[in-house]
Parts: sequence; structure tokens; C-alpha cells
Amino acid sequence: MTNVHIVNHTHWDREWYFTAMDALVLSDQLFSDAINELKDQPEASFVLDGQLSILDDYLQLYPEKMADIKMLVANKQLFIGPWYTQSDAFFTSGESVLRNAMIGIFESKKYGDYLPIGYLPDTFGFNAQIPVILKEAGLESVIMWRGLHLNKHVKAPYFKWTGLNGKAAVTALNLPQGYGTGMLLEPTTEYVDGRLDPAVDFIKQFTDGDILIPSGNDQLAIIHDFTKKIEAINQLGKYDYQVSTYQDFLAYVNNQALDVYQGELREPVLARVHKTIGSVRMDLKQAIFHLEDQLVQRTEPLMVLADQIGIKLSNRLVMQAWKKVLESQAHDSLAGCVSDSVAEDIRHRLKEAQEICDSIENTIMKQLADYLELGPNEVLLVNPSPKQFKGTKTVTVLSPTENVRFNGAEAVVIEKEYIDRRENILEETPAGNRYITEPGYYILTLEVSCELPGLGYKVFSFEEIAESIKPIEIAKKQISGKNLSIIYSDGRVDLNYRGKTFSDFLSLTDEGNAGDTYDFSPLAGKAAESLAFDECECWQLGQ
Repeated sequence: MTNVHIVNHTHWDREWYFTAMDALVLSDQLFSDAINELKDQPEASFVLDGQLSILDDYLQLYPEKMADIKMLVANKQLFIGPWYTQSDAFFTSGESVLRNAMIGIFESKKYGDYLPIGYLPDTFGFNAQIPVILKEAGLESVIMWRGLHLNKHVKAPYFKWTGLNGKAAVTALNLPQGYGTGMLLEPTTEYVDGRLDPAVDFIKQFTDGDILIPSGNDQLAIIHDFTKKIEAINQLGKYDYQVSTYQDFLAYVNNQALDVYQGELREPVLARVHKTIGSVRMDLKQAIFHLEDQLVQRTEPLMVLADQIGIKLSNRLVMQAWKKVLESQAHDSLAGCVSDSVAEDIRHRLKEAQEICDSIENTIMKQLADYLELGPNEVLLVNPSPKQFKGTKTVTVLSPTENVRFNGAEAVVIEKEYIDRRENILEETPAGNRYITEPGYYILTLEVSCELPGLGYKVFSFEEIAESIKPIEIAKKQISGKNLSIIYSDGRVDLNYRGKTFSDFLSLTDEGNAGDTYDFSPLAGKAAESLAFDECECWQLGQ
């Protein structure tokens, strides 16, 4: 007799074709109902979709329910976390996925505990390094659905998944028929013969052992009298159905011999992965990408650097910015398969996160400049990377002349704007306000060639000069680094990496889309138009 583990859960889209506020209204009833059912049925358990954000939203309505939630978490009845949001796991950067787990686990502490599984049941595919990220977050397992091709990647839905270095293995539990396999659990012959037993029949093709069946679906309430319904189903079905948890099933699987897989999971076999979703709402995807980059490459390192010289800013500020980003990186949100109203909400969250990051950086740079007692003709350049920097930095200065010279560094003006003389300008000073005549000046943008220490800074001085230093256009249409060259020739862009050339490696096409916000479909009767690179300019710094 095959043992079938049934787990009661809900999958909660925080936003989708509906808004986060719509989901909040729905949670008012459904989450309250789940709490009451768990209190009435001490043997019952419920998985709240593996993300903390939806519980935090609910607690804003009912802060008095914190005690009940902490009790249910402690009693292993309510399973929450470990993620802050149900992250996309393909288009999101690895650092962002890691922050999602870090913040989710940190925030779980106020409730007492978290589900120790990388629970991502609806993500549209997975990058190959998810096992590495999970291990870094202290998570030894993952539960997922989309992207696995049974009999190609592995034979069984329960296996070991390793990172690309062959290490960092985690136990992976796949849901071959999705997280809604056992939804609306009903102890009727029609349900058992028509849905439940056939689902187990299908999974038994791939494994001889115990089987996992999740019972729930999108925005579904907890199933009442869960244990009684399972007992009744056992009188009707041909398998041994039992109330279980993801942890109990994971303990069973970890005692079995498992296949090993290495690589990404993006096959649309058992479920759609919406591969063309990567091009939907590109403005939001680009904004999220740049915010990720700013947080990881600039804001966080600047916080470290500031702390070393006694400038104290709370990590909670960075966490607040990350939360805004993570709320915009849930699988539906980042995919862009959302309503226009939700897209506006995402855009506003990104605006707020951007403002937090910019304000943190401005505060640190101003206080660092005060700490160094910079003069009016001195510029502070910071390298937030742990590696030494050698190259050019873009700098903006104000000058009464249209050209300046940096001492100890080559600099070229690449853009300038003149601001006319202005009268009766109100100036605020420590001694009080006064009206002055402001002389005309130039706003100069320069490329400064410099070397900076890793996670450090250097001060450069400049002076106004009369002569002009401009970049020089060069005939050779090529940009080269130590190992990499990008070459333009006759409308084609080639890439050379360590002596190996990849011809025409970059191309652009313009094509209409007749599909929906999930999947691309070409317009009938319309051919894709190739966009040619008609010209190229290369410039270098010079006298």
C-alpha cells in the first residue's frame, strides 16, 4: 500500500490581476478563519505559503492576534516563512534571492520560528545556482513545481539538486501536478475516483515510495475538519492517505537513495514556465535591476565603509528598501503578468526604495566629506567594491570656467551647462538669511581616470583652466579590456574573449506581440524586422 502524505496549505498571490489591497481584504476572512480552525483543531496544521509579507500585512489589521499566531507557530500548527515574498527564481539576481531569505528569516523571529524549507511552489523556473543560494541562507531543501522534466533531468520527483560546482546539494521535492493537486479535499467517491487517486496514479509512474500531495490552491481557505476528511477518504480510495507536513515528508525522503541533478529547471513539460515573460513590462524589470545593483554594489558597501569611521545608520533602513524591492519581485509581480493598477503600485514601491537608497548614500557622502574637511575645489571619489579600481569615474563639478584640470588624474569634460548670473537669491547661512547676487557658473561633467583602493576612497583637487581638454575620436571601432574585446565591422558586432571570436553576437529585432502578459505570440502576417547597427563611434581620453 502506497503512503500518501497530504499537506494543508494556501498559495497566496500578494498581487496579480488584483492589487495587494484586494488580497488584504481577502486575507481578513481567510487568515482569521485559519487561525480559528487551528485553535479549534490542535492536531491540524497549515502552511501559509512560505512568505512573511502577507502575514505582516494581516497583522496591521489585527495586531491583537500576534499572541495566537506565536502560539500556533510554537505548536507546529502554523508554518510561515522562510521568504519575505514568493520570489521569482530566474530573472531575479542571486543576491536578491538571498536577501529575500535573510529578511524573511529575520522577520520570522518576531513570530517565533519559520518553515526551514526553500518553499517556491509557483515560481516560473529556476536558475542553476538556487541550491547554492539556499545553502547560504541555511536552507537544506526546496519544494517547487515548474521547470522539472521527469525522465530527462531525473527519474523521480524527489532528488538531490546541486550547484554548478557539484557541491551545495539540497533535497528537492517536486510537485508533478502542482500545488493544487489535492485542492478542495472532499470525502466523496466522485472526488477520490475522479481526482485524488488518479493524481497518485500519475506520480507513481516516477517513484515506488511515499508520495506528497499538497491540498490547497490560490487564495484558498484552510480545509476544515482535515483529519476527519482524510479518515473518510481512506474508506473510499485505494491508497493510504495520511495527514502530514512538508517536514515529515522531507524526513522520509532524506532516508531514501536519491538521483542527483545539476543545472537549471526551465522545461515547460509538467507546467508552463512562460519563457517569453522576460520581455513583459521591461521598464519595471530594468528599474528593479538597477535598484538591485545599487543596493548590492553601492548602498550596502557604503554602509560598511561609513561604519568604519563612525558614521552610524541603521541596517533597518537598507532592509526597508529591500522590502520594497522584494515586494516587487514576487513571481507574478516581477514577471509583469499583472494589471496596470498593480504595475503602478510596483512603480511607486520602486520610487520609495530608490529614495531610501539615494538618501542613505547622500547622507554618508556628506558626512564623509565633513569628516575629511573637504575644500571647495576638492572631490571625493569612493570605490564601494572590495577590489582595487583602475579606470574612469564620472564626476560633476561647479566651476566659473568651462574647463578644469584635476591634479594627479587625467580628466576630460564630456558635458557642460552654463547657468546665468542671478540676482536677489536667498541664501541661508548659520548667521541668518541674506540676499545675494549669484555669479554665473558652469556645471561640468567629466570623465576622470583614477585608481582607488578596494572599499576605500581618495580625494582629488582640481583647478580652473582656460584651455579645453576633449576626448579624441579614434578610427579603430573597438573597445578592449584585459581579456575581452567588442569589435564593430560593417554593421556587425563581434565579441572576442581570450582569442576566441563570437561573430555577430549581438542582434536586435522588432516584432509585434499578439500574446497575453504571460506568453509571446507573433502577429499574424507580420514578419520580424532586423534592426541594423549602421554606425559606430569610439572615443578615448586624451589631450
